[in-house]
Amino acid sequence: MRAAESAVDQIRLSREAWNAVLHDNLVTLATAMARQIVERELRQDPATFQELARKAVAGFPADEPLRIRLHPADLLLLAGDEGDVDPAAVKLGDRFVRWIPDEEIIPGGCIVEGPDRIVDGRVDEALQRIYWTLVDD
Repeated sequence: MRAAESAVDQIRLSREAWNAVLHDNLVTLATAMARQIVERELRQDPATFQELARKAVAGFPADEPLRIRLHPADLLLLAGDEGDVDPAAVKLGDRFVRWIPDEEIIPGGCIVEGPDRIVDGRVDEALQRIYWTLVDD
């Protein structure tokens, strides 16, 4: 009887460990799929990126000088078809901001820097936070 109980306990422990690994793998797959969807959407419509940046900037006072760091490819998308325009001079709505190309920012994300605070709008970082929240549950 003890051998049977021990075997059942071992099966339970194995199943729990397998379920934990399955959960982590599903969360990894879901966040990877979300990343692909976000990248596709941003590639297809640069206005989506502009709207995300506009929302990130909205929390800052209108008179504060801002810097927005983003991937150089995103900056070129924002500049549009006007090839001779300096991409660093691209405006965000009515607001003047300084756009800074940064190879370390993954396309689709940005970091808005003001004198007193920073808003992290990087897609990869947001997905990573979501991943860890789901895995820790």
